[in-house]
Amino acid sequence: MRRGLISRSKAELPDAVLDARIARVRAAMGAAGLDALLLYTNNTRAAGVSWLTGFVPYWSDARVLLV
Repeated sequence: MRRGLISRSKAELPDAVLDARIARVRAAMGAAGLDALLLYTNNTRAAGVSWLTGFVPYWSDARVLLV
């Protein structure tokens, strides 16, 4: 798994998989009546953001806003 501020590896997370995951989350957001979703991650709790984006922070916190 890649960590830190680096480019996304399309070999590890192909565009089709990324697009499908985002569509799945957006569908759940729509069903819940949410216009946006803010995800928080850090190096010890990276699972949610890592699954969605392939990103794992190395030293600090990060946030992802999905609209």
